[in-house]
Amino acid sequence: MSEVQVTQTKPDGILKEICDAHRLQNSFEEIENEAKSSSLLVESWIPVNAVVTVHEGSAENLWYWSEVKFLSESVLMALDAILEYALLYAAAESFNKLAMTFSPVPDLHIMWLLHLCDAHQEMQSWAEAAQCAVVVAGVVMQVTSIR
Repeated sequence: MSEVQVTQTKPDGILKEICDAHRLQNSFEEIENEAKSSSLLVESWIPVNAVVTVHEGSAENLWYWSEVKFLSESVLMALDAILEYALLYAAAESFNKLAMTFSPVPDLHIMWLLHLCDAHQEMQSWAEAAQCAVVVAGVVMQVTSIR
């Protein structure tokens, strides 16, 4: 999963999920549907009896559809968390670049540093958020000492 790139930066700076993430999410949603999954198993050359509906009291060692659905939902939740974190991380990187770009203009420099601080707080990166706050305080001190 770590090798799958889930976001792409467009020329205008906007991040967009790429189709691989959507395709993976759609696949897991199809797996949850027992009626669709049977035909997918046949298309994939997997024996149809690999996953069958088993009554709860059965002693057979087979998968339950409820287990498959639970596993699929768990993987989807993990995928959503990864996508959210990737988007937040990419936003933080953009805020950092903007803050450095506008370092000669104190007002804009402070604004982008505060956005970066907020992004780190959303990711619960407390040390990085604190560093941003300290840098903001330093910029404010520098500007007030010049004036």
